[in-house]
Amino acid sequence: MSDWHEEETYKSMIQISTSALRFTLFANGGAAVALLTLVGATADSSCKLEDVSESLGFFLAGIFLGGIAHIFAYLTQLALHQENMNRPVNPKHTGWLHMAILSSVISLFCFCIGAASGVKAFG
Repeated sequence: MSDWHEEETYKSMIQISTSALRFTLFANGGAAVALLTLVGATADSSCKLEDVSESLGFFLAGIFLGGIAHIFAYLTQLALHQENMNRPVNPKHTGWLHMAILSSVISLFCFCIGAASGVKAFG
């Protein structure tokens, strides 16, 4: 594989992972805001904040995990940089990378569970 191809592949992987990290934050954050807005708009009806607190909790956990994933992503890049400079790094970048991926996936699951719980609360 040519150096150009490797470099472009790496750049595209960074872009895709950045988009995925942003999605976890925006999806969970947007859902939390939308849920609170909907509860506020229907304050006179039977739907109360207590009814959607479980859903809101999952969205907030998703936001937290998205933030943690961003920190792990930074640590991945820092470790990669250190490795490229032939400096000793412990743990290696793969450890941080796996933690970033795991945090992102769990954040996405929080969004799915929160959405399902919210629909159930209004259903």
